[in-house]
Amino acid sequence: DETDTIADEGSALGHNYGEWTVVTPATTETAGLERRDCTRCDAYEEREIPAIDVSDGTVLWAGYEDDFDAIAASITEGTVPASADNTVYVIAKKGEKKNTPSKLQLRSNVGTMTYTRKHSAVTISNVTFAGKACELWVINRELTDGDYVAVAKYTNIAFTQIADTDGAAFAVVTPAPVVSDEVYSAEIATINDDCGYIVFDGSTAQIITIKTGLDVTKVQLQTNDDKKNTMTYNANNAVVAEDQLTDGTPCLVWTITRLFARGEYDYSINVRTVNAGLKDSDIDLTFKVADAPIEKIVSAQAEGKTDGTAVFTVVTAASATKVKLTNLDPKDGGTITISDPHRLAVITDNGDGTKTWTITINHVLGATYNYNVQACVGAYSEPIAVELRMPEAAAA
Repeated sequence: DETDTIADEGSALGHNYGEWTVVTPATTETAGLERRDCTRCDAYEEREIPAIDVSDGTVLWAGYEDDFDAIAASITEGTVPASADNTVYVIAKKGEKKNTPSKLQLRSNVGTMTYTRKHSAVTISNVTFAGKACELWVINRELTDGDYVAVAKYTNIAFTQIADTDGAAFAVVTPAPVVSDEVYSAEIATINDDCGYIVFDGSTAQIITIKTGLDVTKVQLQTNDDKKNTMTYNANNAVVAEDQLTDGTPCLVWTITRLFARGEYDYSINVRTVNAGLKDSDIDLTFKVADAPIEKIVSAQAEGKTDGTAVFTVVTAASATKVKLTNLDPKDGGTITISDPHRLAVITDNGDGTKTWTITINHVLGATYNYNVQACVGAYSEPIAVELRMPEAAAA
């Protein structure tokens, strides 16, 4: 059906429309209007209800279940029941010569069903429809999908003489069940805010939380690469619980616990329901697992000695291969690079992922120097500013 949609750009989760409701009923003269609203925002859709097709035969109209809602308001006199499941509604004309219908037939390509006025499944009431005196036959009967024609028989008129064109046609189409198979979100816990990834410690499993529709029976994580490796989860290897989104939409929360090795991961989220195969959602899960970021240089300080030497004490990552001392004073400017090992340095592994560089260099007594100190782990770190104050020379 063609619909007119009023959208609301603020719906981040997408629209979730409810059932169609009649705004203006259709009549035999004019079309009607029905509407359905989004449960998450102010968006809605509208569509036209075609004008009621009144047959030219002895049966003016026939329909099934809630088909009756569209024409109920056009019955101007008589008892109008509420539409019900597994119910056929037939409106047949009454006339002076033909009197009232004695029987009804429902004809289809799979067979014919005949009902008398006294049939236990039949309820009859007098109504006025399309300005004509009629009878409303309400038949409690479940019909299979297909095309039907309702034909009325009057006294002394055999059914074999009544053509389908003298009746009213209707179709029975069972709507496909609404399947709640959306993936609303997917996230993994313990992302380190400082470095932007999961810090690997070799033993702590990660927790993936995925929120889906209520009809999802399996969740699959598939790598977005040529290998297409998959991990599939159901109620046996994941914790699944019912919950609801912030807007009140019911959902399933899948809690998956898994230890991930170092690496970068990019998964698409697929879901399966009872009656359908895997469906690729619009949600991806991307994350990285790596060692804690290396702090190339931890601290640096300098102390001047009365013998004219200066001792730089620099603590770096254990993997540092060099320390660079850059004198910032123009008159004394210069850079000293200390490698591991070096004749000017004593380098000690501290056993905690760091090592200490004790670097001894000669300087002028009574002078003050400003240095930048850097450590090299693949590349040099950001510099640490260090001030060196040499003691005054001893009095003669």
